[in-house]
Amino acid sequence: MSSSILFIGLQEDESTLLREACSLEDYTVEEVSNVVMPPRDQVDPDLVILSTRTPQETLSDFASQDQLRSRMLLIVHEPDWEILQDVAPFGVIAARSSLDEIRYRLRDAFQRKGEQLIRRLGLLQQRDGSVWDMLPSTDWVTGLNNRMRFLQELEKNISRSKRYNRPLCCLLARINDYEDVRQRLGDELMDDLLEEIAGILEVSIREADFLARIRDDLFGLILPETDKENAHVVRERVQKRFEHLHIQWELGDPLSFSYGLAALDPEDSSMEGLLANAQSALDTTSIAEPVPHDSL
Repeated sequence: MSSSILFIGLQEDESTLLREACSLEDYTVEEVSNVVMPPRDQVDPDLVILSTRTPQETLSDFASQDQLRSRMLLIVHEPDWEILQDVAPFGVIAARSSLDEIRYRLRDAFQRKGEQLIRRLGLLQQRDGSVWDMLPSTDWVTGLNNRMRFLQELEKNISRSKRYNRPLCCLLARINDYEDVRQRLGDELMDDLLEEIAGILEVSIREADFLARIRDDLFGLILPETDKENAHVVRERVQKRFEHLHIQWELGDPLSFSYGLAALDPEDSSMEGLLANAQSALDTTSIAEPVPHDSL
């Protein structure tokens, strides 16, 4: 019998990718339009998904019921992260998550539910119950850090760079025509290609650098103690190592990448400013959409 998930009061833009992810993972989905939990004799789901668009009073009411909170996933929109401290759901899904990330978070939630059951049987010790522990920190395809960890680490590095007046650069590397490449290879081979790309990036940077997959087609590198001249050396090293990927994978046309490099600007030392500068440095002729910091 497949695992079941109930969507409660979700809007269409919130539920579309969720439905697709559930279908790919073979989860059964029920949906109710009103923000109310149906009687258990009508539906008794394994997980319940709500959104921070739900009035906070209603969310708090759900969270006060242990039976619901222990199975509640919350879709969190960008301004609403502080709600987590009050609601403390079982898990979260960022509203801008990609399909891969949603699948990862659903899998993670069901795995943790299984661990909870085992703990109740006394076979595992309790884990730290911090609300932030429920936020996955890795990309499930490549094993790299994910978007959330990238933004957390970038903020830390910017703070450190400002405090000690040290250089800092951010490099974005985007796979051009990502969906076309995926269609030509198929999902399984595309995942293998992404793993190889991640491996090339890992061996191209220093131990002190930070690497993440921050969107399906986009990788981010944080280069502390690195000025723009030396960051260009990193970019050129990566670019050279990517040159023959299309031959190995028999893609026909060369597999191309766009790069966006920016140094922390003393006049605008915010995370938003650094990311905006990296975005503007990407080759606009091959970028299909902008990369604002709140969608990384």
